[in-house]
Amino acid sequence: MGQASDIARNFLDRFQSRDLAGAAELLAPDFAMVWPGSARFTRFEALAAWGKGRYRAVHNVYEAWEEAPTPDGIAVYAIGTLTGELGDGTPFSGVRFVDRLLVRDGKIAALHVWSDMADALRKMGR
Repeated sequence: MGQASDIARNFLDRFQSRDLAGAAELLAPDFAMVWPGSARFTRFEALAAWGKGRYRAVHNVYEAWEEAPTPDGIAVYAIGTLTGELGDGTPFSGVRFVDRLLVRDGKIAALHVWSDMADALRKMGR
């Protein structure tokens, strides 16, 4: 992994472990994140309110990291699957995801998340 991937991994690890203060230290001032369904947030608290009750736990299982230069910084793609529990305790695993993080000047400027969770929920009858 390159330096941008290391920064992105550090951010995602802190975020996933709920070290939100530590994750926030890695953010650019204009940070924004977009989740499936075009849900856009600039603060972790707003994301938590949006996601409340959806999941008890979600963990990323990384399969690949890729970097690509862009005019705005380095795009880091984290590719893998999700595992965890829905809000009612129903387990899930193997749900594909891609996180695209924009690293600019050593900070995370943007996070875009794509996943097959909607398809997985349909297959579970939800």
